[in-house]
Amino acid sequence: MIFEQNYTVGSRDIEHNHKATNKALLKYMEDIACKHSDQVGYGINDIEKTKIVWILLDWKFKVIERPMYGQTVKVKTWSRKIEKCCAYRDFEIYDENEKILAIATTKWVLLDAETRKIQKVTEEIGGKYESETEKHVFEEEQEKIHEPQSEESSLELKVRKTDIDINNHVNNLNYLDLAYEILPLKVYEQNLKNIRITYKNQTKPEEIVKISYTKQNDKHIITIKSQDSLRLHAIIELW
Repeated sequence: MIFEQNYTVGSRDIEHNHKATNKALLKYMEDIACKHSDQVGYGINDIEKTKIVWILLDWKFKVIERPMYGQTVKVKTWSRKIEKCCAYRDFEIYDENEKILAIATTKWVLLDAETRKIQKVTEEIGGKYESETEKHVFEEEQEKIHEPQSEESSLELKVRKTDIDINNHVNNLNYLDLAYEILPLKVYEQNLKNIRITYKNQTKPEEIVKISYTKQNDKHIITIKSQDSLRLHAIIELW
């Protein structure tokens, strides 16, 4: 089943060039994924009843062309496949003329809302999403990304209260904000069109994190760790 919804690019979604930011486009995708789950009975308002919650593990995102301020875009999403404890979801964004603007694929796990342990995605749950197993936006699966062995620069930041989501940890899109803080200004201003984010461990309210940057093979790689560097929270690749 393909689920779709229109969004209008607002003033908070753009940069100085009046074009949508990466975070804005990802925000539309995050929102429509939630609404798809709402429709099939496993959404945010269903958690108290179902006792389960979807947690995002991985993004792979590519911008083809950025929409402008005031433009209406159509966002489509679908469950691509479900394997034991993992579910894969793809996205497409189109303009008013059905020209594709951006694509993404994601990987999710199902957690027990109380114990926070991974749960198997049962046939009953998976069947509600009516997976489109023949439709995918990338030819290849996400390759595992690894933490770089060196760093060019680093900084420490305290997690803001406004970074926290309904699961009481840093919202997945706010990791991109943290990554941008350490990018060299000239790199940040390029508004890079390819993003990969892998989430490893939750980041809690007011935690101090260490953000490290390096460049490898034309990719800008950022790691977010605990202040003592013992716990890895996320790896972000930009290119």
